[in-house]
Amino acid sequence: MSRVRVFSVIPVLVLSFIASVFAQGDQAGAIRGRLISSDGLALPGVTVTVQSAALQGTRAAVSDVNGNYAIPGLPAGDYTVRLELQGFATVERRASLPLGSAVVVDQMLAPARIAETVDVKASALSPAAADPSSFNLRTDTARLLPIGRTPFFIAELAPGLTDNTPNSNQVTIGGGFAYDNLFLVDGVDVNDNVFGQPNGLFIEEGIQEVQVRTSGLGAEYGRLAGGVVNVVTQSGGNAFAGSFRTNLANSAWSQETPFERQKGTTRASKLSPTYEGVAGGPIRKDRVWYFGGARVERTTTSNLLPQTGVAYAGKNNNRRYEGKLTGAVGRGQTLQGTFIDSRTDQYAVSHPNSIDPRALTSPVTSNRLGVATWRGEVAGRLFATAQYSQKYWQVGNNGGTSTAVADSPFLTRGTTAGVPANLEYSAPYFDSTDPDGRNNRQATASLSYLASRKGVGSHELKTGGEYFVSTRRTGNSQTSTGYIFSTDYKLDGSGKPAYDTDGRLIPVFTPGVSRASASTSRRG
Repeated sequence: MSRVRVFSVIPVLVLSFIASVFAQGDQAGAIRGRLISSDGLALPGVTVTVQSAALQGTRAAVSDVNGNYAIPGLPAGDYTVRLELQGFATVERRASLPLGSAVVVDQMLAPARIAETVDVKASALSPAAADPSSFNLRTDTARLLPIGRTPFFIAELAPGLTDNTPNSNQVTIGGGFAYDNLFLVDGVDVNDNVFGQPNGLFIEEGIQEVQVRTSGLGAEYGRLAGGVVNVVTQSGGNAFAGSFRTNLANSAWSQETPFERQKGTTRASKLSPTYEGVAGGPIRKDRVWYFGGARVERTTTSNLLPQTGVAYAGKNNNRRYEGKLTGAVGRGQTLQGTFIDSRTDQYAVSHPNSIDPRALTSPVTSNRLGVATWRGEVAGRLFATAQYSQKYWQVGNNGGTSTAVADSPFLTRGTTAGVPANLEYSAPYFDSTDPDGRNNRQATASLSYLASRKGVGSHELKTGGEYFVSTRRTGNSQTSTGYIFSTDYKLDGSGKPAYDTDGRLIPVFTPGVSRASASTSRRG
């Protein structure tokens, strides 16, 4: 068992409101700005009220002595910003708040001649004003594009990011290592703590927005040397809304590979559906919202084992369920609870270079996430957030079950002409009785305060901390028998694999080259 604990105190000082975008380090954003009169003087005491379909009720703030205001802890969405001060014309602005970011809404207020409301529709943010280190895409836009809808596929649209990585579902951001990125779902680290891949703790139809941050990351993120793929899921609303989607796949809809054509293999036509449904709405308007969803995938793919060309039908059956409650627990305070469960049953090879149908196994992967998040105004201009989460991941039934030495897996060394190295045959790799568990436990909290003084300016002070425990529980057993044989297999006169009367590959033991190694394990 390996365990990593991280505790960090995160001090952040924002010296002014000049910057157009500043990362919040979580799923919330902020609307801030400076209010002045027509003669350029600061306007203190302006009531700023924001309203959105993504927000329960309204949030309000009052501009300080320097005319600055800030409303943090806002979910991503489209907002109406209302500015009111006695003796001045009321102004309404429109602002689109991206995930994990902040937008600046500055405004000059004119004296009121007659009681009136001025509706100013803000134009889209110009490319020069956008944060170059952040890429945001809402799923209502992603649905219009011919791309996959997972966070991984959406993130591939970001500049400076590629999937040229050692393993699937990894990304390289800004030239960093594929293992050094952070994947967040609703503010929670969902990284696989061995390969740095994201766990599938989401339902595509339930994703609201994906953000990719490539540089300029604050201390709020921590524990990474690459970039961040930040995902927020839907939370319901004051109106009922839902959707249902069906995806269909079939191996026969794509052309056979040159290797398949060489072996004379035709892919079987097997329709593989994936069903997704989500729904959300109010339990009590502006007080309690619910959101839930389900995803069921039954995929069958036609595959060939490398080198030997044996055909098999791989299976991937996945079931995901998500439930979320969002409630207003006080003035400007929100409490949210989320639970996601994912289970996958497969029929696949336990080693990526397996060439023998006897190496096929039926692994079962269980993945769950529970998270509670609170954010809100504590007093005056003091804002706080707190979050606790637990992530569970375990794969079982992956590998061999026999303890007989004759049922040990074999690895080739590539010393025989025509036999590539590192091919696995004879029996499944790994030990089915040794499950692999990779879990996280995380607690975070932060405080931010808007300090104002005439002649000195307005400053946002922010501090926070994180407690993070990453645990892997496994004996890392490579074989159920305790042995792995390193040897090539016999080829017939035409250079093809030769088989014995039982249809098994024939190992070729070469003195001084072939060897058997014992597999050691340490359970914890």
